[in-house]
Parts: sequence; structure tokens; C-alpha cells
Amino acid sequence: MRNPDDSPAASRVPAMPPEAFSRLLHRYLCPGPFFRDTTRGSLLEQAAALRFNQARRSFLLIFARRWATLALFAFGCGALFEEMALAVALPAVFFTAASCLMAGILWLLAGYAVLGRAQLRAPPAHKR
Repeated sequence: MRNPDDSPAASRVPAMPPEAFSRLLHRYLCPGPFFRDTTRGSLLEQAAALRFNQARRSFLLIFARRWATLALFAFGCGALFEEMALAVALPAVFFTAASCLMAGILWLLAGYAVLGRAQLRAPPAHKR
């Protein structure tokens, strides 16, 4: 039996270079690239972008869960370093990071709620 990787077509396809870790981390933690801008383009393009975003609003819950995991880790590290009493600044760094992550989670959940109820408004009519 032949290996599919030995075919002539497979040898012509170039291998994709590995992505940088920072880019992978950005794609794992930032929801922005998964959504479209609803403020640009014609009214029809804005409506299409809104429908696109509404169809993918469940992604926001996935990102909120990822951020919650990081926040719990940061809170845990802060509590651990506070119990060890090695330094005052180190627990503060972890607690501050966890608090910022919690604020981000609230923004993600608010975006999820808004996308569930969002409707595109027609531009105001021009009066003569």
C-alpha cells in the first residue's frame, strides 16, 4: 500500500512554516480577528458583518473561559506568593493581572449579550 505523502502532488505543495509563539498566543487569547467591523461599508455590508458577528458570538464564551482560566491561575499564584511572604510586589502583580482579566471577561460577556440583541439601524434621513 502506498503512502499518500509519496504522491507527486504532495511533493509539490510547500510545507507551511511554523507560526511564531507570540502569534499563536494572540490568536488563542484575542477574539478581535474572529469578528468583522460593522461600522464600515454600505448599509448592506454592515448588515452582513453584523450577521457574521452574531453567528460567531459563541466564540466570545470560549474566550471568556480561556481568560477565566488565566484569571484563576493568576489569583492562585498571587495567593501562593502572598502566603510565602517572599515579596510584596509579586503578589500584587498577579492580583492586578487577575483583576484586569476579570474586567476583560465582563467585556466579553457584555459583547455576547449585545450581539444577541443587536439590530442594524438605518441611517437618519436627511431633511431638506
